[in-house]
Amino acid sequence: MRMQIRTLVQAIALTLLPVIGNSAIAGLLYQPVVTAIGDGTVATSGNGYTTSVYLYSSNTANQAAPVSSTSYNSSASGTRLVNSTSATSEGALSNNPGVSDKAALGQSYSGTAYAYSAGYDAANNSSSVNSAATNAKRSLGDVQVTGTSVSGATVLQTQTQAAAYAANNIRGATGDDTGSTLYSAGTGSGTTGGWRNFGSNAILSAAPTNVRTVELLGGSLFGSTGSGSTVGIYKIDPTGASAATPFITTGTSSNHSPYEFALFNDTSNQSSINGYNVAYIADDGAAGAAAGGIEKWVYNGSSWTQSYILRDAQLATGVNYRGLAGQLDATTGLVTLFASTSDGLKLQQVTDTGAAAAFTTLAAAPTNLAFRGVALAPVAVPEPGTVVLAGLAAVCGLFVARRNRRASR
Repeated sequence: MRMQIRTLVQAIALTLLPVIGNSAIAGLLYQPVVTAIGDGTVATSGNGYTTSVYLYSSNTANQAAPVSSTSYNSSASGTRLVNSTSATSEGALSNNPGVSDKAALGQSYSGTAYAYSAGYDAANNSSSVNSAATNAKRSLGDVQVTGTSVSGATVLQTQTQAAAYAANNIRGATGDDTGSTLYSAGTGSGTTGGWRNFGSNAILSAAPTNVRTVELLGGSLFGSTGSGSTVGIYKIDPTGASAATPFITTGTSSNHSPYEFALFNDTSNQSSINGYNVAYIADDGAAGAAAGGIEKWVYNGSSWTQSYILRDAQLATGVNYRGLAGQLDATTGLVTLFASTSDGLKLQQVTDTGAAAAFTTLAAAPTNLAFRGVALAPVAVPEPGTVVLAGLAAVCGLFVARRNRRASR
């Protein structure tokens, strides 16, 4: 009997050992999703085209097709969301904060995950889609994302052209974990641009008003701008009671052009601000020692300093990055980033092992489509207790079956 118990214990241990090191539990817990703009035909400059979200697998080079995709309505009727392929600052993508915050900690996310987009309420191939003459409403929407699918592209809110980003570009959007509070970014005439509470259409800061992206991270609202005297990442008061303040100043608009970004907290660094001390910023500025690529910034207790730039050496001169999302691998302590190139042609992956880290091209944009913003899709991970119980049940079942076979001899 003792031998049988010992055998059972050994079998249980052998069954559960792989669970402890399972990469689905302690590895890359998120897959990349990317905005894809276009209908497959040659685009006309300034026209609005179908906006889709594509899901790809991590760690797999040169994927011929996405794992899953979904598109916003761009038909002749209904509420729609389209973007221009020629207005390359459009098409930003962001997650709800539950996803972004868990990814930054290297933890799985089990709630409903969203990726937010902004665009125009117009039909596919609408001319001069952002213009006052076309007068298309500004749209904000989301899709549901998982590690295996993207679905449910839904326009959540619209605002009139004259009141929101008038005669210019709406570029990015984000929202809370329920999609009930929405924020937007872009530029427009008068006071119609900037970071806005899109539900109430209230501007959140009088300056800057020519802005690009917006994200809810760690309970705070952040956004990027490449215009004005202070270029970089700003912290934004979501109530609009106080002006947005510079969070990371990257440089001047002559050599820096920041777009999407990801924030982390390196626990080996005792200094942090708003809970963060590491930032990765997709910069489409001039290639060189100071800008152009994915910049890594570190907070030293008094200021942010640029550590180095990650960039695929195979990219053509002048091609950098605009879309960006990242996750911490809690087992290695390394950050893995997914990024879209500024020419809209590639979705890439890089794990930050240092300035010379190697890039993998996950996918090339389909013909006559452009990749823009990047976000994350959480992989479904079973609760450890569920896995353990399943392992115990399987081993016990085998043990009972073995005893029954012996008894029948």
